[in-house]
Amino acid sequence: MPRWPGPTRGNNVTLGGALTANGTLTANGDVNAVAPGKTIRVADLRGPAGTPLKINSHVHVLPGNNVTLGGSATVAGTLVAGGAVQFATALFSARPTRKNYPKGTIKPSEGSKWTMTAAKDGFLVVEAASHQWFTDDEMHGRKHRIFVSTPGITYYFDLVAHGKKTQQASQGIWGNTSVPLAKGSNVSVWIADVDNAGSTKDWVAMNICWYTLGA
Repeated sequence: MPRWPGPTRGNNVTLGGALTANGTLTANGDVNAVAPGKTIRVADLRGPAGTPLKINSHVHVLPGNNVTLGGSATVAGTLVAGGAVQFATALFSARPTRKNYPKGTIKPSEGSKWTMTAAKDGFLVVEAASHQWFTDDEMHGRKHRIFVSTPGITYYFDLVAHGKKTQQASQGIWGNTSVPLAKGSNVSVWIADVDNAGSTKDWVAMNICWYTLGA
């Protein structure tokens, strides 16, 4: 009985049953599971030797399915998750590095800025509140401006005081901003008066919170 000579280069082979390779299987083309409901199971998915996994197309995870990445992966296209995305380690640092300036303390000014160099990628969050109030016969609209300066752009937000018949120390005007920072970026924070009748910084409270990306 003549023996099947096996596949030759350039020919297609279709198998009606299972294919088991006890050794290494190398595909110089694509590997497709195109029929509905079909599954590709991989015990250990990696990129080229010594490199993380890189996916140049989109990844679509249907509800009820799980994808677990034990190492680093890069998706150059769109990642769509039909269910929750969970991280084994915290995406952001759970407890930020925090600098607190309560009422009555000296605040960073243009001549004495708070500065930091980002040791990792992350977000700087600056919070501030003005507890300064004025009687109705005084000039209204006095305000403080909080600046956050990063490479290439300076952000700011204003705290505008309004007139009140009586000062209410329990109330305040609040504001905040969140600024992304790349590793190695320098950032500075300060507060300034931006009105024609100087308001007092003693009535301003500030928090500067630094959240890093990753554990």
